[in-house]
Amino acid sequence: MNHFKTFSLISITALTCGLTGCGKSGDGASASSAAAAAVEAASADLSNGRAVFTRICSLCHQPNGQGVAGVFPPLAGSQIATEKDPKRIIRIVLNGFQGAVEVSGKTYNNIMTPQGAVLADKDIADVLSYVRSSWGNEAPEVTAKDVAEIRAATAAHPGPWTWAELSKL
Repeated sequence: MNHFKTFSLISITALTCGLTGCGKSGDGASASSAAAAAVEAASADLSNGRAVFTRICSLCHQPNGQGVAGVFPPLAGSQIATEKDPKRIIRIVLNGFQGAVEVSGKTYNNIMTPQGAVLADKDIADVLSYVRSSWGNEAPEVTAKDVAEIRAATAAHPGPWTWAELSKL
């Protein structure tokens, strides 16, 4: 279904350009920019999100999102992972996390490795969208634009986040 949304947005952009003549003034960049904007606005690629999750996240959080009791928190049913505004979970993936946090009524005190240096904004958006729509979770998609904005706003953050810092957001 998400691939259908992507195709539809690209098709709409192409149709709009065909009807309005964008890019006909000799500026081929206009049509390219419009198509790129449609792709950026398109739905998350959940198959990529699943692949990123399997490759990077599942070792700790487990393939079923249940985590490891007392060590790594679950993502399935996690109120942090499924908040309507993804600003906290994006920060956690970008910069990592350290210290105690309560998830689903249990306290975890460990370190999550930052992924911002190894994952592109689109990959982070896709994996978070996958997490936020898997294992019974229901939360809005995360876009690459969301991730880019948080990345830019927190570039000077010195290291992993703590819950005390994140709870102020």
